[in-house]
Amino acid sequence: MTLGRWGRLHEESLRENQPETYRRLQASGELDDYLGERDQEFAQMWIQVQSQVNQEYPLPKGLTYEERLGRMESRAAIARELMYEEVLVPDPETERAMRDGYTD
Repeated sequence: MTLGRWGRLHEESLRENQPETYRRLQASGELDDYLGERDQEFAQMWIQVQSQVNQEYPLPKGLTYEERLGRMESRAAIARELMYEEVLVPDPETERAMRDGYTD
């Protein structure tokens, strides 16, 4: 199975931040199916997030090529950050702090 960008990133964060869950999925033979499904979900989500960001931050008319390129790069960075929030698996301590309303 070949995972896309978001599936690989999710696998890496799952392995690092929730190793017990990763090992359990691996031992049960469910890891590949789980990651494949998540990868497909994330691919669809990426398309939706990009579309949403493009609608929220339209490119004004009259921009130079460099200005358009800069705006497009900014929109892509916003979309990536939104995806990271969905794709990355928080470590249990961070997840607990978020659930309990802890902030720095």
